[in-house]
Amino acid sequence: MTAEIVVETTDFSYRYGAGGGFPAVSGLNLAVQRGELYALLGTNGAGKTTTLETIEGHRRPTSGRVSVLGGDPTDRRGIRPRLGIMLQDSGFGGPDRRRVRSARRQHLRTPGRRASSPR
Repeated sequence: MTAEIVVETTDFSYRYGAGGGFPAVSGLNLAVQRGELYALLGTNGAGKTTTLETIEGHRRPTSGRVSVLGGDPTDRRGIRPRLGIMLQDSGFGGPDRRRVRSARRQHLRTPGRRASSPR
């Protein structure tokens, strides 16, 4: 049985600036299989955040291809509802730490959520 590839990049590149000035990512090829733990390591400016933002569908590659769950990660209706993303800064920490009740209340106020949602 072949393992399902859930994230794949093929010759993925992203450049910032007018005229494609700064190459943040250049020719990245990777394939992440279902159930696999994958880490992007590198120095500041190595392109880790740009790569993840593209995989999450927040950016389009300058060139190459990015696929998540077999589709285009910018597909808001088809792919995004199937993703779970925990941002580096979630807003539940810092100087105004929220308590569980407060966070739950905020969650229940989110459109589409009901009090009977699983806890």
